[in-house]
Amino acid sequence: MKYSKNPAIETTDTKTVTRTIIVENPDGSENKVVQTVTFTRPKYTDPVNDEVTYGEWDKSSGNWNKYSAPEIPGYTSNEVPEESVTPATADKTVTVKYSKNPAIETTD
Repeated sequence: MKYSKNPAIETTDTKTVTRTIIVENPDGSENKVVQTVTFTRPKYTDPVNDEVTYGEWDKSSGNWNKYSAPEIPGYTSNEVPEESVTPATADKTVTVKYSKNPAIETTD
């Protein structure tokens, strides 16, 4: 008598890496910008013993895009640079603040 192994059940495993950018406006209000990169890979489950194995991620890295806050006259803000991420990258929160430009003295 010959036994054949039951085929593994294939599903998809996903991992989303998130960068949340909080923009603190000069009037005290806040805006939130969310950037995500999603990675996927095959997940195989043995139907007999529920043992799980994983395939390779669909890509080894991705990017959060550079973010520039909207221009507000009389204020300057910092930029958030582009950043490369991998499936092992932790979620991140970044704050963008506006600073008032120094007054320009004029002479008559």
